[in-house]
Amino acid sequence: IRSFYLEYARRIFEAAAGKLDIVLTGDDFGSQNGPLLSPAMWIEYLQEGFSAYTGLARSSGCRVMHHTCGSVRPLIPLMVEGGLDVLQSLQPEAADMAPATLKAEFGDHIAFWGGIDTQHVLPFGGPDDVEAEVRTRIGHLAPGGGYVLGSVHNILAEVSPENIVAMFEAVDRALGPVTAMVNNAGIDYTTHTGDVAVDGINRVFAVNVTGAFLCARESIRRMSTARGGQGGAIAGAPG
Repeated sequence: IRSFYLEYARRIFEAAAGKLDIVLTGDDFGSQNGPLLSPAMWIEYLQEGFSAYTGLARSSGCRVMHHTCGSVRPLIPLMVEGGLDVLQSLQPEAADMAPATLKAEFGDHIAFWGGIDTQHVLPFGGPDDVEAEVRTRIGHLAPGGGYVLGSVHNILAEVSPENIVAMFEAVDRALGPVTAMVNNAGIDYTTHTGDVAVDGINRVFAVNVTGAFLCARESIRRMSTARGGQGGAIAGAPG
């Protein structure tokens, strides 16, 4: 498996001919309460392949970002040692993932992406809660750089448009208007088409389309005012 994906990646980097700035990989290594594997297991089974992939990307001029949900504090030093540049997504509600502590321990070696709670604040809080969440995360993670502010995971169907607007307005007040935005959403409905329920497909569209649209809309409004900016999208689901 490792050889296949290394060759697959090598061909991508070769075809890109130096036009890629960053590459995203993804595998979840954490649960809500702790890592899914021990550091010893990581070293035995994953470190060599992880380091080979990041090394290949870096030799092609790319930064490397890895997505993992959950509590992965004991694995972060091994990811840093393996050449990771950006950890996505920082989930503060998971065990041992306090942003201020992680920034103090690893902020000189790795950047963090995420931090805005999608388990409680965005779906179930109000605009004032969102404002406080954004201010807190910026205060803990932005000093010295190395922080990409964003929701921990997909903008869920339960998140109101008002809370998305509140998130952007809080950033406006703390850092100025958004001039760069990357949408990242991808859930699917893994069943036979004949068995798909209406509420299930509505949830897929709410996350993959509506949530992404609302973030793009708020970004575009600010980029238009600033007369410039950049945007992109990352979308993926099992095929």
